[in-house]
Amino acid sequence: MKEFDGARVQFTSVDPKTEESYRFSLSDLKEDANVEVIKSVGEALNVVIDGNIETTTLTQTYNIA
Repeated sequence: MKEFDGARVQFTSVDPKTEESYRFSLSDLKEDANVEVIKSVGEALNVVIDGNIETTTLTQTYNIA
């Protein structure tokens, strides 16, 4: 049996000047969060950060009994 324990999404951007990567994370997401909503959050971040979101990763954690 598996039980949902939590989820987080991580957005990674690259600074265009230094080429350094930066990560922004959101935790405590609900199980099977809507992908379109997650993409829209990434698009909103693109408006307020230097660089562009290069990757988006969703991680879900389950306890297995």
